[in-house]
Amino acid sequence: MLALAILFSVLFAVMTLLLAVVSVHGPDSLSTFALIYLVISNAVWWWSFVQFKRRGFKTRYFALEGVGLLAMGVAFGASAHLYSEFRDKYRLENTKVTEVSDEPLVNENGQPIGIRFQFTVEFPTHDYYYIEPQLRPESEYISKVSRQIPARSFNPAPLNMRVYSKSLEPFPSGEDFDTFNKYQGNIPAVGLRFDKGVAYRFRFDMTPSYLRKDKTGKDCIAYPSEQDQGLSREVFDTLIQVEPATRYEARVSGTPYGNWRWEGPAEYTSREYSPKEFYDAIMAMSPAACDSDEYVVY
Repeated sequence: MLALAILFSVLFAVMTLLLAVVSVHGPDSLSTFALIYLVISNAVWWWSFVQFKRRGFKTRYFALEGVGLLAMGVAFGASAHLYSEFRDKYRLENTKVTEVSDEPLVNENGQPIGIRFQFTVEFPTHDYYYIEPQLRPESEYISKVSRQIPARSFNPAPLNMRVYSKSLEPFPSGEDFDTFNKYQGNIPAVGLRFDKGVAYRFRFDMTPSYLRKDKTGKDCIAYPSEQDQGLSREVFDTLIQVEPATRYEARVSGTPYGNWRWEGPAEYTSREYSPKEFYDAIMAMSPAACDSDEYVVY
């Protein structure tokens, strides 16, 4: 019976490991559930072992209990999944986005090079949230542009906006501002632990995705690679110099604002912007081409 007890104890550990591995690409709460399962299963198992030995119960009943405890591990995994879905839905539906505004982002000469996108967020729980804005031309505009470019070469990604700089007020308590600036300075999103019920004001300065910063912090143009992005330089130049202005479809991931995955309504910028005007103003700044090893896919 001791060998059987040790065998199932090892199996409980294996089940815990499997739950932990699944948590890497699954519900983040699964790792917590896995530890709880390991403690409970072993506590119940070894208590049962003592009782079975003392009272002389048959080994097969002991084995049957072990199978039941293994099944409990599967139940824990399913519970973690349901809990995570409930929590994520609750967080999303109860995160409030207000005071959304957009305006031209201008360079030192007053020329528009992008969009300043701002909004206020209140979170329903004290927890870690990952906030990232997304701006891209509305679908009608993309359809018009696509008719001017060979279908096999059409890739609208350079027209999408990318975070150039950002700010957040107030800065969440308990978070390291210096670390945030050092490690998140070039990351489009803001991932921090926010306090419940506090109105946080986000500002994202967004420019066309081909405008980047090199390793020294200077502006540069990330021209696409036809081999990697299927977009030639000729098509790229045509794409980003199309004349008409357009509104931009707006989303804020991690919130219900424009979040179509959660059946949220489509949201748009309050005014139209011209991709060609952005391009002309950016090129007037005489940025160099980004080095190939610094190039980031759109």
